[in-house]
Amino acid sequence: SISGFNVNLLDIAPRYASILMGISNGVGTLAGVICPFAIQPSINNYGSQEEILKGWGHVFLITAGIQVVGAAFYAIFASGELQHWAVAAPEEENMEENADLEKPSNMDGSELNTDTGADESSV
Repeated sequence: SISGFNVNLLDIAPRYASILMGISNGVGTLAGVICPFAIQPSINNYGSQEEILKGWGHVFLITAGIQVVGAAFYAIFASGELQHWAVAAPEEENMEENADLEKPSNMDGSELNTDTGADESSV
């Protein structure tokens, strides 16, 4: 289901969940764009009512097959474990925790007084 899929992205890579969501939604959108062209040969026979129903039956069987294969692939290979590539290096974690590491400074290296914008050395 969609809710399980979305939560899984947060489980495996919380730092990159938005990027992964964009990629997965992009691939899903491509499937929606390709679908009309793929089913057109199956339902293009606008002969009798029976031929039309048979064509749509093929479309629904193909859809069901894709869903079953996707669910089986997910059940076999999916994991909820945090992935090694999504773990921040210790120095990156320190930088994220200490947002005030860099203080504004002038070009000469003297720190700016953030209250007034004047040089600390001139105050």
